[in-house]
Amino acid sequence: MNVLEALADSIDERLKVMHFNNKAGILNKLEATDVAERSAGFVIDAVLTDATLTSCVCQIGASMMRALGMATDTRDAAKVGAFLFEVYMDLDLIALETRPNGKDMAYFIKAANDDLLADLIEQMSTDKVENLPKITPPADWTSSTHGSGVSLVKNAKKYVKDKLTPNDTPILFKLVNKAQNIGWRVNKELLKTFVSMSNNEELAEYLGDFAFDYLEPEETKVVKRSKKLEVKFIKSIAQKLKNGPFYHIYNLDFRGRAYPNSAFFHEQSSDNAKGLLLLDESKPLSENGFYWLSVHTSNCWGEDKISLDARANYTYKNLEEWVSYARAPLENKGWLKADKCWSFLAACIELKNIVAHCDAGKDVSTYSCNLPIFIDGSNNGVQHLAALSLDAEVAPLVNLVPQAKVGDVYMHVANKAWEQITTDLNPALEEKYEELHATLREFSLKYEGTKGAERADHRKVFAKWKTENKDDLMACAPNFWAKVTDPKKQRKVCKRPVMTLGYGGTEFGFKDQVLQDTKSIDKHFRGMPFSWAQYMGSLIYDICRGSATFEAALPGPANMLNLFETLADRASDEGKRLAWTVPFTGMPVLQQYRKYREVRQSIHMQGVRYQITLRLAEEQYLDTAKQKTAASPNIIHSFDAAHLAMTVTSCDFVTATVHDSFGCLPGDMEELFITVRETFSDFYTADPLKQLLTELDAMDLMPERGSLDVNDIIKSDYAFA
Repeated sequence: MNVLEALADSIDERLKVMHFNNKAGILNKLEATDVAERSAGFVIDAVLTDATLTSCVCQIGASMMRALGMATDTRDAAKVGAFLFEVYMDLDLIALETRPNGKDMAYFIKAANDDLLADLIEQMSTDKVENLPKITPPADWTSSTHGSGVSLVKNAKKYVKDKLTPNDTPILFKLVNKAQNIGWRVNKELLKTFVSMSNNEELAEYLGDFAFDYLEPEETKVVKRSKKLEVKFIKSIAQKLKNGPFYHIYNLDFRGRAYPNSAFFHEQSSDNAKGLLLLDESKPLSENGFYWLSVHTSNCWGEDKISLDARANYTYKNLEEWVSYARAPLENKGWLKADKCWSFLAACIELKNIVAHCDAGKDVSTYSCNLPIFIDGSNNGVQHLAALSLDAEVAPLVNLVPQAKVGDVYMHVANKAWEQITTDLNPALEEKYEELHATLREFSLKYEGTKGAERADHRKVFAKWKTENKDDLMACAPNFWAKVTDPKKQRKVCKRPVMTLGYGGTEFGFKDQVLQDTKSIDKHFRGMPFSWAQYMGSLIYDICRGSATFEAALPGPANMLNLFETLADRASDEGKRLAWTVPFTGMPVLQQYRKYREVRQSIHMQGVRYQITLRLAEEQYLDTAKQKTAASPNIIHSFDAAHLAMTVTSCDFVTATVHDSFGCLPGDMEELFITVRETFSDFYTADPLKQLLTELDAMDLMPERGSLDVNDIIKSDYAFA
């Protein structure tokens, strides 16, 4: 008996002996195998995402209620989900562990048997599992609810659903239906290498820890395990789907961004999955396809800060070596050094095939290729903020205007930050800094060599030391950062905070990003205390948005962020949720930030009573603080989603999108390269800021704007490249 059969049999037996008053009795209306398959996708996704017991049981229960056409009740969904969750525990598929979750403790889900879960994936019927790829194209969307029971907009209120019709929002329906009809295939040649490496961790470690980042030493145990499982599950799904095309159901988040309704094996997943994907459709390279494939290959390698022609030439220069990687990837290991090693190796395979095609006397333009290639926005959040504010000074930094060299907003902010560090630096504290830094390194090394109670004791000693030296640590922060003299490392420190500026980055968020991101940059950052990350995070935040000390380095974007927060405050003062209609797509956006009544509920599994906290969607009130902080990212996300929808629906060829990244076959990239710029120009020529303020009766807040001509983006090589 396989895992799926054992799961279905166990569910069936439990339903037969269940008390008549048990809420899980609704499951008797479904086949046990269907129940097993429907629940399995959520359980596996929960293991991969390190989800809590509460979220998983509620998702499972809600899925069963949707399958039966029932309205979802949070309490009942939790009970139904817990009934099924216990079956997985009894079969030793999953287990629970208690860990901190914010200020409280929570139950987190972990795999009890990785191999059995991987086997379960291979045994499941993908068309029956809500969050796995489908082997046949899903039915088109014709209303706000799909024939499968999935909502077009996740968790949408009636106000939103009523406005989503093919007549009122045709672009949105065309977007998701076009995406759902795109067939995908597994790259079988690449899969052989993927399987060989994932089956042999010693090999992966020998090859340099690049291909599978679950071996990174700085990763926490939980994250390592999750990434390792991701690789294992991706391998299982890829092997299951390798002999034919597959498809995804797509739907939207509340801002209009399109997402595949599948877990971890799609074009928006990590490079471990994305690199394995080919399109079902192939097309000759034609006149310019080889050029764009060459640009893409250089991008995947990491040589993406030079001109487009230089990127193509970089591929031409390295063609022989890169083809050798594809011919013997387990012997010629250089491909592992690429920024996106699996996508890079997939491109190398195409280069190898093209060389063979041409060696056979055929023209390169006739080579038929089904590898999707992508062009990315240049800090897309700041691009939209600069276009809204017409900031002609910031526009070159995010490549909205034609220029000879690639603009780099991350380096711009890094230069400002290190100028200030030089000013803040106190040479008299250098000896104290060296003493503190040496102690921190010593603590860090000791911590890595301890476990259990010894590690807990060490943590207490470390915390006490940091408290005792709090003032000295803060005073020495500039001395620490002044030691980072490599511009590339300075840029890496600033990159994620600046990247998230337009998407709701907060001062505290910047501090945490600096603390987390620097761990993989250099050993210099090992053991860095939060106070030093706090100094840098606050500095980057003040440079970007301005403060009493700094004039904003990105003035137009900073003004837009302040404006959007004011719009949220006005809505909150009136007791309303902030809502707007997105230009061009007609997407009705409704911020639904609510504080929920929380209740404690007991669920019983394996003779143990678990107390979980439920947030009752049925009982809620407006969260004004969250409404304010979320206004900027949501408005920007809704506008970039509109640009995406306009671009995809304007193309008469297959297009794939990953947020601000646009993909197609190499033979179509020349046209997509132009279209993505034209649609951006069209969107901002229509002045969406004026439309937004007019709809919200807030034209009195219209700020003074700059002199940027948004049509200049049409002539910019690097806006999306």
